[in-house]
Amino acid sequence: MRLGQSTLISNDSLKKLDTTIQDVSRVRADVGSRTQHIDTVTLQNVNSKVNFTKILSDIQDVDIPTAVVELQSAETAYQAALQSTARIGQISLLDFLR
Repeated sequence: MRLGQSTLISNDSLKKLDTTIQDVSRVRADVGSRTQHIDTVTLQNVNSKVNFTKILSDIQDVDIPTAVVELQSAETAYQAALQSTARIGQISLLDFLR
């Protein structure tokens, strides 16, 4: 179109333009939604990395002698619980009634 020339815009052209604008808006909304999802997942990954780094640090910084003593205490308590359960299981109704 040259300067000074006028063109008529048809209703069909306006409908096509409107449809195209709606399509672009839908695509922009979809891209925005996906971008927000990526941001959310990225934040979750950063938080997970921080948590795992702390857990790893706690594991690496454990005091071995203290951990061994705690493990042995837990094992002793477990064995005592097993023995008590075994003794209770051996008591019959007649033994209980005596």
